[in-house]
Amino acid sequence: MANKSPQQLFLAALLVLMSLFHLWTGTFGSLEPLIQRLIHIGFGITLLMFTSPVLGKNKVTRAAGQSVKWALLVAFLFYLAYFFSRYEYLSGIRYPYIIPLDQPQLIIGTAMVIAVLDSSRRCLGWSLPVVGVVFILYAMAGKYLPGLLYHSGYSWNIIIDNLAFTTDGILGIAISITASYVVLFVIFGCFLLQAGFGDLLLNLTMGLAGRFRGGPAKMSVVATGLMGMVNGSAVACAVSVGSFTLPLMAKTGYDKEFSAAALAVGGSGGQIMPPVMGAQAFLMSQFTGIPYIDIVKMSFFPAVFYYIGILLGLDVEARKKGLKGVVFEEFQVSWKHGALVRLHLVAPLLILVWLLSKGYTPMFAVVYSIFSIVLLGFIRKETRLTLSKILKALEDGALMSLSVISATAVAGVIIGMVTMTGIGERLSLAILTLAGGSVVLALIFTMFVSILLGMGLPTVPAYIVQVSMIIPALVKLGIPLYIAHMFAIYFACISMITPPVAIAAYATAGLVGGNPSRVGWKAFKLGFVAYIIPFIFVYHPGLLLKGTIFEIGYAIFLALTISLAIGVGIGGFWNRALSLWERALYFVSAALLITTSTPFNIIGAAFLFFGLFLQSRQATRWRMSLSVKQ
Repeated sequence: MANKSPQQLFLAALLVLMSLFHLWTGTFGSLEPLIQRLIHIGFGITLLMFTSPVLGKNKVTRAAGQSVKWALLVAFLFYLAYFFSRYEYLSGIRYPYIIPLDQPQLIIGTAMVIAVLDSSRRCLGWSLPVVGVVFILYAMAGKYLPGLLYHSGYSWNIIIDNLAFTTDGILGIAISITASYVVLFVIFGCFLLQAGFGDLLLNLTMGLAGRFRGGPAKMSVVATGLMGMVNGSAVACAVSVGSFTLPLMAKTGYDKEFSAAALAVGGSGGQIMPPVMGAQAFLMSQFTGIPYIDIVKMSFFPAVFYYIGILLGLDVEARKKGLKGVVFEEFQVSWKHGALVRLHLVAPLLILVWLLSKGYTPMFAVVYSIFSIVLLGFIRKETRLTLSKILKALEDGALMSLSVISATAVAGVIIGMVTMTGIGERLSLAILTLAGGSVVLALIFTMFVSILLGMGLPTVPAYIVQVSMIIPALVKLGIPLYIAHMFAIYFACISMITPPVAIAAYATAGLVGGNPSRVGWKAFKLGFVAYIIPFIFVYHPGLLLKGTIFEIGYAIFLALTISLAIGVGIGGFWNRALSLWERALYFVSAALLITTSTPFNIIGAAFLFFGLFLQSRQATRWRMSLSVKQ
C-alpha cells in the first residue's frame, strides 16, 4: 500500500469499501432490495470506469475516449443521485409504464443504460453490449418485422422506464443475484487464496498426480478443478495454475499447445465445480425455486465425470507418447509438508457446505465461512491473515466481481426486452415445431444454441437467454425443469473450450506462445467427453443424484464406461495404437451405453470390455515375443 500512488490508493479504498458493504449487508441483512441493487451497481459501474484503460492510436483519440468515459461516469452518478433523491416517488408512488417519464427522467435513464452497456464493452468486449442493443432495437421495431418476430412495438419512453426505473430490467433479478450472493462468494474465494489455499491445492496435486504417467498435465487438471471450487472463472483458474505446471509439462515432454489445451479444459470446469459455481447456480435457484444446496448436490457427479473424462484423455496421450511423471527433489517430504501445514483450510469449505445443508441462507453461510478463514488462519503462520492480506482479499474480491456485475447488468437488458416483447414464448413454440416433438432433436438444438451463445457471451447472459427462449421448449417436451436448466448451464460453460471462439483456450495459448486455433481444437478433442455428459444425465437422472440408490449407481457406472470408451476412441491408443475398426468399436460402445435401453447398455459395455481385453491380450503377446527375442 505504501508504494501506491494517490490514485491507486483511492481505487483500492473504493474496492475495499465495496467488499465491506457486501460483508456488512451479508452479516446484518440486506437493505431494501432496490436500494441494495442501486448501491451495488453504483459500485460496479463506477469501479469499472476507473479500472478500464482508454485505448487509442494517438493522443487525440485517447483524450476523446477519456472524455467520453468520464462523461458517462458523471451521468451515471447523476442518475444514482436523482434516483435516491426521488426514491419514495420512483419506487412507490409512481406507476411505471402508466405515468410516462418526463424529459429529464428520460435523459437520465438513457444515460444510465448507455453507461451500463459501455462498461460491459470495456470489461468484456463488444459481443454482450451488441446483443443488448439488438434486443433494445427489436423492442422498438417489432411492428415492422414479419411472422414470428412481430409484436406491436414500444416507445423509447417505455423501454427506458423498463430498463432504468423498474425491477423488470437492469435492476431486476440478474443484478439481485450478484448484489446478494455472488460478490460474497468471490470474496470468500479471495480470502481462501490469500490464506494459502492455492498452495494447498498445488501440494496436494503433486502428491496425487505428479509422479504418475503424464503427471504434470494431470496436476494441472486436478488443481484447476479444485481451484474451481472457490473460483468460478475458467481463465483465472487456468492462468493461476499454469504459471507453475506449464514448465513441468514442457520438461516431461508435452508439446506446448497440448499443455495449453489441458490447462484450458481443466480451467473451464471451474464453472460447474461445486460448491462455488459462479452466478449461474444462484440464477438457476431463483428461476427454478430449487435451493442452492440442492443445485450443488446435483452438480457434483457431472463435474466429477467432466474431470475423469479429461484425465482419461491425458492418460491416453501419456501412454501414446510414453510420458512419465516428474521426479521432484525430496518429493514426498515437500508435498506432504506443504499440504499438512495448510490442510485446515479445507475446514471453511466444509463449514460452508454444512451451513447450506442445514438450511441457512447462502449469504449467512458464506459470511460466516469467511470469518472462519480468518480465525482458522491463526493456526499456522503459513496461513495467518495479516491486515495487509485481509485488505488484499477485500480488494481482489471486489475487483474480480466487476466482470460478473457488468454481465448481469446487461443480462437485465436482455431479460427486460424478452419479457416485454414476448419473443421467448414464441421462439419456444418455434423450437417445438422444428423439433417435431423429438426430445433428441430439441436437445441437440439446445446444445448448439448454448454453445453459440457462450462463444460470444459470458456464461450468465448466455444462460439467461436460454431461460427465456430455449428451456421452456424442453420442459414442454417432458424434460424435468431442473434437468433442462442443468443441460443449458453445462453447455454454456463448456463453450469456453469450443472452437472457433474458445476463450479459455485462447487465454492459455497466450501463456505458452502457441497458436490459439490449434490450442482450441486440441482442447475440444481432449474435453470431448464433456459434450456427452449432459445427454447422460438427461436420460439417466441418477447422475444428478435423483432416483433410487440403484439408479444413481447405474448412472455412475454408465458415465464411467462412456468416459472410458470415448477417451480411448478419441485418443486412438491404450496398450497400443488402435486400428480404425477398433476406434469405431469404442464409439459404438459409447453410443449404446448412453441410451435408455438396458439391453443396448449391456451390449455397449460388452463391446468396451471386449476391446480392452483384446488390447491387453495383444500387448501381453507382444511383450512376450519381445522378451523371447532378447
